[in-house]
Amino acid sequence: MKQFENQKSLRRQFLLSLFLLGNIVVVKAQSIVPKGVFLQDSVQIGNVIPFSFSYRHPADATVFFPDTAYNFSPFELVKSEIFPTSTDEKGSLDSVVYFLKTFTIKPKLTLSLPIYLVKEADSTILVSVNDTVSVAQLIEDKALASGNPEADFSTIKTKKPFDYWKYVKYILLVIAIFGGIYLFFGNYLYRQYRLIIYSKKHRDFVTKFKRYIKASDTSQNVNQALILWKKHLQSLENVPFTTLTTKEIIEAIPNERLGEALRTMDMNIYGDVQSSQMIFAMSKLLDIANERYAENKTLYKAQLKENKNR
Repeated sequence: MKQFENQKSLRRQFLLSLFLLGNIVVVKAQSIVPKGVFLQDSVQIGNVIPFSFSYRHPADATVFFPDTAYNFSPFELVKSEIFPTSTDEKGSLDSVVYFLKTFTIKPKLTLSLPIYLVKEADSTILVSVNDTVSVAQLIEDKALASGNPEADFSTIKTKKPFDYWKYVKYILLVIAIFGGIYLFFGNYLYRQYRLIIYSKKHRDFVTKFKRYIKASDTSQNVNQALILWKKHLQSLENVPFTTLTTKEIIEAIPNERLGEALRTMDMNIYGDVQSSQMIFAMSKLLDIANERYAENKTLYKAQLKENKNR
């Protein structure tokens, strides 16, 4: 008899243990709450911040999320983006992203949202854990603590409007500076520019003519050197040397050594007569070109100055 009562007592303890274990499982199942998190660490007053809100639940349950009628204080709902329910062996997952804004000046704001879980005939409200976001302060904390934020509005960073007149003044100043330079030094700078071009043209001629002197072993190079020399003298003297004969050139520039040099080059070009004096003959032409350049540069400089005075 005593043994039977012991067995009955053990059975009651076993059933009680099962009951307690079942309650623990139910409590644990109901302790799964929705998950709500801000997707940014901070928000500025009046700006939008996204808040992700989701809940995993049994596939046979129905879940209702907060809508536009819900009070999201201390935030205001701007819009929401609802995602389709996804279901797997773990259950169903519903999620939504709320886009919120706030005009509260507190440094920290928290938010938790509820869901309404409906399964069979039962309805349960589950609330997410509070999530916190920082509010970016446009006014220093000392001004807020003083109770007079208006006293420190100078700390607010504002974008200054584009100052068009400032840049117009700069442009006019630059124009005035260059205008003054041109007014007082314009003619002088122009004369210097023309003289630089004049000198450069002669330097280029000298460089090319010296190449022909080094390659004077062929009548073709001698001929090209003579043509180059005539063109350059024509630009210096304003005389059509390219159309003049050797005799006419000698008459235009009386110089005994020039006549000998031109005849030596003509014999090479037209008679294919090689001369050991060819380098000296061509060098004489180069000397005459340098002399005519020096004389004409002085005249050209005076001409530019005369044109300026007109």
